[in-house]
Amino acid sequence: MAEAPEVALADAAATLATLPPDGPPVLLHGEGPATWPVLADAVRRGLGTRIGLEDTIVLPDGSPAADNSALVSAAVALGAR
Repeated sequence: MAEAPEVALADAAATLATLPPDGPPVLLHGEGPATWPVLADAVRRGLGTRIGLEDTIVLPDGSPAADNSALVSAAVALGAR
């Protein structure tokens, strides 16, 4: 996925539109500035997602993440499953 949030979200929507409703399991994942917007889109759509320091080093509020656990906690607080 692209790093620009608007491009990553458009890419995700276009890809999801090609899949049948009963298709394979889907996980949405973003990197850099797109991490949190894509994660929010996955939550909104009821899809799986993932997060780690390899994706972003900041929390949703822009503050530095102390570690992977901080990122996962933030993702869960936003509704990630």
